Amino acid sequence: MLGILGGVAASVLIALIMLNVCVPLVAGRLDENSGLRGYLVSLKDEVRDHITVTLEVYKDGELVRRKVGDPISDQWLNLVANYLLGMESYQDISWTCEDGNTRSGWGTESVEGNPMIKLAIGTGSTAYTIDYALASKVMEATLNSNYINVTDSGSEFSVTFAYTFIVNSVCNISEAGLFIRDKYFLDDYGWILIAHDTFTAVNLQANDAITIKYIFNIDYSNPPFLKKFWELLLDYFMGLRGAGCSVGSTRLDFGYDYDVTGKADYAKEKLYFAYVLDDVAWTPTFNPSSVSDKWELRKIVALTCSNQKISIDVIAIQGNSQNSYMSYGIIFYLYSDSDYSPYNSFSYIPIAYIKFDTPVSADLTTFFDINLTVTFNQG
Repeated sequence: MLGILGGVAASVLIALIMLNVCVPLVAGRLDENSGLRGYLVSLKDEVRDHITVTLEVYKDGELVRRKVGDPISDQWLNLVANYLLGMESYQDISWTCEDGNTRSGWGTESVEGNPMIKLAIGTGSTAYTIDYALASKVMEATLNSNYINVTDSGSEFSVTFAYTFIVNSVCNISEAGLFIRDKYFLDDYGWILIAHDTFTAVNLQANDAITIKYIFNIDYSNPPFLKKFWELLLDYFMGLRGAGCSVGSTRLDFGYDYDVTGKADYAKEKLYFAYVLDDVAWTPTFNPSSVSDKWELRKIVALTCSNQKISIDVIAIQGNSQNSYMSYGIIFYLYSDSDYSPYNSFSYIPIAYIKFDTPVSADLTTFFDINLTVTFNQG
């Protein structure tokens, strides 16, 4: 058996479960590679909050409702898994947009521009993680940087989306939702629901004001995900770059590019890994100077995007290499098109680092079964 780091983790309004107890894999788990020696790698949850979502509702400037743990939509989880966690090359993932249509295309930068964000309110009485729209929408508003406040404490991002709606008739507002949308010229990819919640109805008369605030607190000070991962999540999957208030400098051209032949996805997003060859501590801005070759994942065993959770079970084994490595950890890269002009240029963006307790000798016969689970708490 092999002792590998346990207890680096995430949690509970996003909880990451990856490495803790290492045991030999069950024989036959990797059918096409029988005879390999593998280790189960999992990460112990230390109950550290990475993302806390808070909904606040104000009537005429007075706080009247507050909920922590707003339900995150499965539709948005599919989008994040497809692009930010590099599943586009491995899985056929789709999602349902607000209009009820199912789509699998989306993009940023050179062709599509960058996603925008909106808030909506309604009179519905139920909210579920499978939702793709409000039950009974009354009003909505697209947000720019005037309605978004972003701070960075050095260990945590705090992002507030807020808008004040003035109603023109008597109504009882009891639901709110946050959406993201992208467009490809004349093609509208549709609005994708991020979060949806209901609350005890707020009774409004004509000309009353109701303010909706969604507050996302993201703690990036703990392993395994690097600060770059959270920056990309906020900039591209929560609309900060499109709204003009990005938190990161990395620009990625997700989805379709355009050339003389029409739409072409030059770089389908993938998840790569490499061995870290230096004994370097985890930090939020970790970018190793000494790593092995980078390899695609050998196999995606399972992917689940539901019940406020993204769970990916993958097989990582070095490819096209006869080398042995003394590894101090594993680093994961998002492979994507980094050129936001209409031409393709590929990059490997470090997004997560798992440091081992003790160095591990790995060669072409060694593989790792790694489970990455991202879970949002409903409060």
